[in-house]
Amino acid sequence: MSATDDRAGRDDAHGATAAGVSAARAGDRVSAAGNNRTGCDDRAPGERDTRASGWLLRGAARLALARYPERGPEIVATAKAGATDRGAALAEAASLAVLALRPASTRAVWLHGALLAVALAGLVALTPLALVLPFALLALGVFDPRLAAGATLFWLFRLVTADLAEGHLARWLLMLAGLALAAHVTRLSLRRAAAL
Repeated sequence: MSATDDRAGRDDAHGATAAGVSAARAGDRVSAAGNNRTGCDDRAPGERDTRASGWLLRGAARLALARYPERGPEIVATAKAGATDRGAALAEAASLAVLALRPASTRAVWLHGALLAVALAGLVALTPLALVLPFALLALGVFDPRLAAGATLFWLFRLVTADLAEGHLARWLLMLAGLALAAHVTRLSLRRAAAL
């Protein structure tokens, strides 16, 4: 037997072993998939909840790391240290997501607000009940300046397109007051966000 034949024999034996391992792994995957298809799950309900909250925390951590490459690892480590149980993990995941999705500049706030105002204008064209939404956006705009900017730009659009025919002056003045209030809330919310 030559050296080439000996090497070929070893390669065949190694290939057969690798094929056997691959088949065994595939069988494990099929049996695991079979358990999932029938609805059998060996995990306890608490373990499933922990996995879900851990998954959310990892996703929010990726967002924070992408947004803050320099300080991200420290922020994520602090959040993971605070995630001691399911409720804390969900709270930490929410705080990381809010931090990562915070607008980077005032221009981004107004751009997001403009997109929201366009969506509101389209919704109002479909149903007049949507006129309540800017008030809700303004109330929530205390926490997120993008929502307040959306309400401000929507009311500006409504003010500019309003008809000043007879008897509509009081309505126009109310819309002007609403626009002034929305602009004030947006300014305060922007200051609050900049201070964070």
